[in-house]
Amino acid sequence: MPWRLSKERFRHLGKTGADFSSDLQPALAEAIQQTRFTGKNLTPAVDDPQCLHRTIQVPPMTMDDLVPVLERKVKQEQTWEGAAVWKFRIGIQARGKQTVQLEIWPQRIIDSLVTTCHNLESAVTTLHALFHSG
Repeated sequence: MPWRLSKERFRHLGKTGADFSSDLQPALAEAIQQTRFTGKNLTPAVDDPQCLHRTIQVPPMTMDDLVPVLERKVKQEQTWEGAAVWKFRIGIQARGKQTVQLEIWPQRIIDSLVTTCHNLESAVTTLHALFHSG
């Protein structure tokens, strides 16, 4: 069952930095209570402008060569201090270029979600983001 945060809690959670971590658990606990959720697996959707989605094109290359290129791209795109978590998906190859879909997350958001779910005796099965493209 979908659940939306109250306007006050949403505004407070929307702040970046330490607030996200400390306010996530009460917000998720409220969501679980309001929806009478009895399961253990959560599928949160995060709307944060720091969660990035990029589609890039690179020359066809081996995985050993691609990973350092993507690591540099992550550092270029990162708009926050601290570590990033990222994943990629290789798309189609056309006109001598390889398409790569790159998702970039602040490590602190992932850590907060994992810790909060553990504290609530739940698990994140899938994480969705409303990605902001640049």
